[in-house]
Amino acid sequence: MSQNQPTLLVTGASGNLGRLVVENLLQTVEANRIIATSRQPEKLKDLAAKGVQVRLADFERPETLDAAFAGADRILIVSTDQVGARVQGHQRAIKAAQQSGAQHILYTSLPNAERIAGILASEHAATEKTIRESGLNYTLLRHNLYFEVALQTLTGGYERGQMAGVAGKGQVAYVSREDCARAAAAALISAGSENREFDITGSEAFNYDQLAKILSEITNRQIGYLNIEEDQFKSALVSSGVPADFAQIIIDFDVAAKDQHMGHISTAFQDLTGTQPSKLTDYLLQNKSILMGKK
Repeated sequence: MSQNQPTLLVTGASGNLGRLVVENLLQTVEANRIIATSRQPEKLKDLAAKGVQVRLADFERPETLDAAFAGADRILIVSTDQVGARVQGHQRAIKAAQQSGAQHILYTSLPNAERIAGILASEHAATEKTIRESGLNYTLLRHNLYFEVALQTLTGGYERGQMAGVAGKGQVAYVSREDCARAAAAALISAGSENREFDITGSEAFNYDQLAKILSEITNRQIGYLNIEEDQFKSALVSSGVPADFAQIIIDFDVAAKDQHMGHISTAFQDLTGTQPSKLTDYLLQNKSILMGKK
């Protein structure tokens, strides 16, 4: 495609975020300008039927990437779920993007990745470094925690009758996955996002005390928050059936909130989309039955 009509590629298009990005692109971009890649392209038959170019791309199989990225001008690399092996996979994708002649890489990251402890943040930080050193134009879309994370936390708090954690008064500017997809689609289309970082956040930030109050109001049941020690929290999580590695990730994000790395409210979503982000309280009200364990 010409510079005025670039071809846009989205990796991980069979995943929740990637599919939403493609669906947003289809609202304003001709389908034949969109490439949707996946490890399981058979899950994208509906997009292919709309005219989207569907291709196989598996970051663990680098031999699939050259053909997958061929002809793409702007590539959104959606961070994978291969925790522990993501850096290598992302680096393969970045190398393939360079070799394909792509002009611009976009990547879904995390706010303050370079300052937050733990494997998730370190993998994002390493990927960001590789992208900056790639020589390509880039956009870093740093997503705060999704609404679904708050929902899961509050559902557990309701079930137990109390919330617990190690975040203290630290806040998180939760954002909806749908809003992250809208922002990513807008950045893919925009010619003004080159070599920039965008913190994609909600319009409000909450600590656990505030979330417990919201939970109490929605469910009409008094729920409080107890701040405990890290080892005590990890033991409680593991005892409840949470795998130890995932329990540590939960703790890492609590500590990041306590250290004030997750509470920054950005206007990046509004700047990219021209609209206001969704509100966490509205989302929780819409999912009241899930909060109360009714479905």
